[in-house]
Amino acid sequence: MNVVLLSNGGPLADAIRAQFASRGREILDSVHVADASDGALRDALVIDARWISPLQGGGIASPPAFYETLLHACARQSALYLLITDGGVFDGANLDDEGAAENTIPAASSEWGRQLIALEEQVLASNAQTLILRTGTLVAASGDHFLADCVRWFRQSDAVSLRNTRRACPTPVTDLARVVSGMVDQLSCGALCRGVYHYNSSGSSTAFEFAEVSLAYASQFVAVASEISADDDQGEDWQPWIAPLSCDRILRHFGIKQLPWRAYLPKLIKSLCEEEVV
Repeated sequence: MNVVLLSNGGPLADAIRAQFASRGREILDSVHVADASDGALRDALVIDARWISPLQGGGIASPPAFYETLLHACARQSALYLLITDGGVFDGANLDDEGAAENTIPAASSEWGRQLIALEEQVLASNAQTLILRTGTLVAASGDHFLADCVRWFRQSDAVSLRNTRRACPTPVTDLARVVSGMVDQLSCGALCRGVYHYNSSGSSTAFEFAEVSLAYASQFVAVASEISADDDQGEDWQPWIAPLSCDRILRHFGIKQLPWRAYLPKLIKSLCEEEVV
């Protein structure tokens, strides 16, 4: 089964390519919809990561007509279609401490969340064989995201206050790439898993709690000049903030377990600190 990655570049796409390379598996970077009519998607598995670019907070979205054409081609050529979105579809929902499950009705307060809901509905209503993987707030060893913001704040002399109320589950792109690779392995072997799945790394945290842990690691690599403090109502917060997701279904159907984000943090921070020096 050919695997096709549709992306706008960035750390997540790089992590997916690296994960596949480490497994000795080929991945095609892109395919034009115009080529899809010529059989380019025949029995393929399409991973669509364009709505998380370069990580999150407003990817370069294609118009609905583009997806109509692509999904029609996938249906006609028996291709599987895996769309990666995030829990922004719940940014207007009142959730309990267990987070949003796959069958939780999406409720968005932001325009971005509403766009995600509309896209997911279009994907699920198509005749193609489709899966949706929603994830949490992504962090990486490079690029522009909340962890990179933290490292930059630590090197400044000004004090920084961070919100200490809303909880999220930061998810390293390398962990998400591991999950995508595991799903693809099983789908390529004929697993009949379809519909909506959730994955974020284990361990929820407020922005302040995450910054505290990050500061402890960053102090090993850079001279920390800033002081951080907790603020219950204001201060710097997750960008974007995504509520924790319940990840039971991906465990039951694919046997994929959550890994803690803390295990990835030292390597990520080391890379970000080195990037700052350069």
